[in-house]
Amino acid sequence: MILPTTITAGDQEQEVLMDVASDSPPLTIEEMIDKINKFPSLSHNTLNIILSIDEEHSTLSDLTKKIESDAEMVEVVLKQVNSAHYNIKGGVSSIDHAIMLLGFNTIRNLACLGSIVNYYRSHSRRGYDLKRLMRHSIMVGCCAKVVAKRSGLNSDIAFVVGLLHDIGQFVIAVSLPNELARIVDYKDEHGCYASDAEKAILGIDHAKIGEYLAKKWHFPKVIFEPIGNHHNIFGSGPSLMSDTIHVADVLGHALQSGNTDPIPSLSSLSMKRLALSFHDLSPYFEKIENEYFDMCYSMGFN
Repeated sequence: MILPTTITAGDQEQEVLMDVASDSPPLTIEEMIDKINKFPSLSHNTLNIILSIDEEHSTLSDLTKKIESDAEMVEVVLKQVNSAHYNIKGGVSSIDHAIMLLGFNTIRNLACLGSIVNYYRSHSRRGYDLKRLMRHSIMVGCCAKVVAKRSGLNSDIAFVVGLLHDIGQFVIAVSLPNELARIVDYKDEHGCYASDAEKAILGIDHAKIGEYLAKKWHFPKVIFEPIGNHHNIFGSGPSLMSDTIHVADVLGHALQSGNTDPIPSLSSLSMKRLALSFHDLSPYFEKIENEYFDMCYSMGFN
C-alpha cells in the first residue's frame, strides 16, 4: 500500500513518500525518520554556495567571501584549479585570481564539488566503499552538465544535483548498516536494482530519502525534485531537470569503466521531453570522461 506523502512521527509531520512492502520492515516509520533526521547536514557554507546557484544577483565578491571564510574549501578549490586539467602557467594562489582565470561558475562548481566530497568523507564509516559512490556521483555530475546545457537548462544546478543524487544511499549505509546488509542480500537473491531492494526492505528507496533531506535543508524544488525522481520519471509531469538527472545517471553507469552495477533502462520519454538523442550526446563522451578523470584525480578518487 502507499502511505500518504504527509505522515506523522510523534507530534511532527514529515513529508516522506512510503512505499510499504508486503513484509513489514524491521524499523517503524518513526524510527526511520528519526535516524534520517539525525543525519548531519551539509555545512552552512556549502548550503549557502549551493543555494546561490539559484540566485540571480549573486556576485563575485559574495562567492569569494563564502569560499575564503572556509580554509578547507580554499585549499580544495586551489588544488583543483592547479591540477593538470587546467594547466595554468605559474599556478594560482588566490580565489580572486582563480575566478578571474576560470570564471565565476567554474569556481563555484569546484567549491561545491570539494565541499560535498569533504562532507561525504567526514561522515563516512569504516568499511564503506566511499570511492565507488563518489566516482559515480562525479560522473553523473559531469554527464548532467552536458545534458542540461544541450537541453537549455541550468548546467550548474544539474552538476550539483548529479553530485547529490545518491545521497540517500549514503544515509542508508551510514545510518542503517544492518538494513543495508539485508538490502544487499535481497538484491543479490532477486537480481533486482538497488532501489527495488530498498523498497522491499525499508519501504522507501534512496531517492526519496535524498529528496527528504534536500527539503529539510531548504533546497529549492529544482534540486530536491530530481534527487527524488531520478529513478521515477514515469509519474505525472516529471520536471525536465528530473529527466536530465535520470539520463545522466544512466549515462554515468554506462560510461564508468569497471562499473559492475546493471545499467538502468533509459527512458525514451525523458529523451523525448529533453529533445535529445544518443547521436546528440555521443560527441561529448570524451569530454565528459576527461573531466571526470581529472575531478576524480584532484579529489583523490583516481
